[in-house]
Order: sequence, then C-alpha cells, then structure tokens
Amino acid sequence: MRAGTARALTAAALALSLVVASAPAAAQAAPEEALVVTLDEDGSAEVALRLVFDLADEDRRDAFRALSDDAAARERRADAFERRMAGVADAVADTAGRTTGVGNASVDLRTVGETGVVELSTTVDGLAAAGGDRLRVDAPFAGGVVTDRPLVLVSPEGYEPVAVEPAPDATDDDRLRWDAGRDLTGFEAAFEPSSGSDGRAPGFGVVVALVALVGAGAVALRRDR
Repeated sequence: MRAGTARALTAAALALSLVVASAPAAAQAAPEEALVVTLDEDGSAEVALRLVFDLADEDRRDAFRALSDDAAARERRADAFERRMAGVADAVADTAGRTTGVGNASVDLRTVGETGVVELSTTVDGLAAAGGDRLRVDAPFAGGVVTDRPLVLVSPEGYEPVAVEPAPDATDDDRLRWDAGRDLTGFEAAFEPSSGSDGRAPGFGVVVALVALVGAGAVALRRDR
C-alpha cells in the first residue's frame, strides 16, 4: 500500500472514531436549570421547566428518588405546572389578542452522571404569532418579566432568528439563551425559514465528508493492488 493511501485511510478512521467517541461525552454533559421554549412553525410551543438535583447531596438525592417512586406526586406536579402555564397562556391571549390553549402536561425524570434532571413540560398553543412564514414571540416576556432561571428559546427546524430584542447572552445553532435575572422588557424574537436550508439533519455534512474520505481511500487502495 502506498504511504499516501495509508495516511488517507488512517485520517478517515481517526476522524470517524472521534465523532463516535465524542457523542457519549456530549450526551453526559449535565444540563443546567432553565425554562426551555421549543417553538413549532404553527406558533405552538413546548414549554419545559428543567430542574436539576445534585445526587451527591443526600437530601437532594432523597428528594429526587422520592419523586421518582411516587407517580401520584408526579401527576400533581404536572397538573400544577399546567395550571401555571394556563395562566401564562391567558395573559398572552389578553395581550396579543390570539387564541391560546394548554395541554399534554408531563413530568420526565432522568439521571445524567451525578445529576438528577426533572422536566415539567406542556404544550402551549398560540404562544407565538404565526403569519406567513414568519413567527414572532413577544408576550408574556415583553411585559418586563425577570426570570429566576435562564430562558432558552429554540427555533423550529429550518428556521433562523431575524430580529431579537434584547440581545441574547448566548447563541448555539437554533438556540437563543438569556441569563437568569435579565430584564426582558420589550422582548421580541422573530424567526423566518433559513435561506438555503436543505432540510438535512444536523451533522449530515460531516457524515457525508467522512464517507467521501473513506470512499476515496478505498478507491486508492484498489488502485494499489
């Protein structure tokens, strides 16, 4: 085998192994507490309150385990969260003048390393104004809400932010994040379909590049035989 071919195959194998090896590490990163609003293109959203428990702390571990073992307690917390979000939806309806609704409340528990994660979530219809291809979120945040946890706004698949106020503290692909304690007076986030979006899943280009590299190495190997 020629040296160039060997180097190409080695590089391809190394790149592929790094992608595979990095996935579990990324999945094990402990999440932070946050209010996560995941938008749909029709204006509805999944609103999730994420709480974390340090399982190395005995009291926090016991509280997490108690909730894990008590289905009735989980149902009560889901109902309470749905009622709370119904009040938010009513405020949006009054402020923005559009029809809203709340449903499908649930509680999800999981562990990530030494962290217990509890997510209370529900669907809120009409949270965003949907007109044509444009989505706009303002109420209830625009009224001067100060959050005690970070606010994370996730755009629909294939959409990108086109106008955001106030500026987020961090952005990551389709996510906008405002730190806890931010004054969100005058909040507005508008989204439109991404220009040049081809509907491919995230990371597709990396996979194609790796396959192409491996394929090129295989062709070169056949030539050297």
